[in-house]
Amino acid sequence: MKQNKYLIIHLMPFLHFGGGRAVVNVIKELSEYGGISQILVTNGEIDDLYDDVTFLNEVSDCIEERITTDIFKRDIKKLANASMKIGNIVEQNCRKAAGMKVIFHANTGMSCYCALVAAKMLEGIADCRVVSTLMGGSHDKPDSYKAMDARVLNQADLLLPISNSVKSLLIAEGVNETLMKVHYCGLYLDEISAEAVTKKEARDLLGLPVEATIVGTVSQLSPRKGVDAMLRAFSMVAAQREDALLMLVGKGHEDVDINSLASELGIRDRVRRFGHVRNQYMAICAMDVVAMTSRFEGLGLLLVEAQTLCRPVVSFATGGTPETIIDGETGFLVPHGDDNALADRIVTLLSNIELYGRMGKRAGEWVCEKFDIRANTKTLVDIYRSLFL
Repeated sequence: MKQNKYLIIHLMPFLHFGGGRAVVNVIKELSEYGGISQILVTNGEIDDLYDDVTFLNEVSDCIEERITTDIFKRDIKKLANASMKIGNIVEQNCRKAAGMKVIFHANTGMSCYCALVAAKMLEGIADCRVVSTLMGGSHDKPDSYKAMDARVLNQADLLLPISNSVKSLLIAEGVNETLMKVHYCGLYLDEISAEAVTKKEARDLLGLPVEATIVGTVSQLSPRKGVDAMLRAFSMVAAQREDALLMLVGKGHEDVDINSLASELGIRDRVRRFGHVRNQYMAICAMDVVAMTSRFEGLGLLLVEAQTLCRPVVSFATGGTPETIIDGETGFLVPHGDDNALADRIVTLLSNIELYGRMGKRAGEWVCEKFDIRANTKTLVDIYRSLFL
């Protein structure tokens, strides 16, 4: 191992969703800093998932080691075994470089538990701190789970909710407010912009009509992501716009029968499904308006990505989404569950070329002010250092 001052252990079970992409970006950017070495801890079955394999390849030169173990399920025996494995490997690394400061950076409640146990194992061997990024709280879990998660999280040295909304949710669940500091996820905005293609190019590649008006989203098509609300809202858009199509990018979910609901709403022939698309930025470029109808989002990185590509966005105001949009300037926010308002705002954008262009331009400027990975990682490094003052 290089003689570095800090060893950072990132604990993230899976990488195939927005939070995983955020962790990958942090690892890549931290590798540009001197005096930092990194270890990544993931679940073992990660290699079966395409995005996870892609992301692992991206960080392979940025990490000293990858540890595979079960840090996801609420199984105390498995978590204890995972903690032992992590602690033993980190101890070996620390003995090679005396005086190294160790930061366990968890990204889920269960991985925070593993980090705390591993850090306890290293008492007297290494100077350790435990940090946990918090992406959504336990709002959809039983009260017993919420209480258990709060007890675990309150033992960490620092908690980093990804939005003020998540922070408020955690406080309500009993997590200590004094431990928390909101830290937004960052993206390589310049790289996203560089991958942009023209609308025509994107549609030609995807087999979509160039002349159509396309409303779209990129998401797991599950109940939590509100795909039913998306279909209902689009049916109202379709009633006013004969040229409108709905573009759904993402894997389906067994609890959602999209085709049946689309048929019931009379829009079956207006829906285009693409499943997993390797280049989601190209898919966004094919859309005129990007919409989000999630029942809850810790932040909503899709909205940031779409705005980076100068696409106006329309979203339910839920969770952290109001922190990713300037309502009326870069897109529109509507009350959660108001399908009529969502449809109305989409039609407003599609019907007003001047407004559409102005919002798209402002969207591209706005995200650079708040979600740049380089600026946000610099802040994170300062946070790491402050833990040892």
